[in-house]
Amino acid sequence: MITELISRQASPERIAKILRAHSVIENGLHFVRDTAFREDASKIRAGRGPENMAPLRSFAINQLRIGGHTTSPPDSARQPFAHTSGHWPSSLN
Repeated sequence: MITELISRQASPERIAKILRAHSVIENGLHFVRDTAFREDASKIRAGRGPENMAPLRSFAINQLRIGGHTTSPPDSARQPFAHTSGHWPSSLN
């Protein structure tokens, strides 16, 4: 791990805490991308396609969240975003 912490600040416990926090964020984002966009099953594998699609998927997820949608629990992966009003975005039905 590369860090800007000086040796007195970079105790093993602090580094472990930073890595765990990062893993939670990464795993959460991957779960949403995979359930909302079936990212793991995507056929886009050549060239820069995967690199280009990842930020587009993240952008779409953020737009849904700004619009009041939240990620759902794993048992409803077919419709991964629930709106606070109870309506589903038509594009995800």
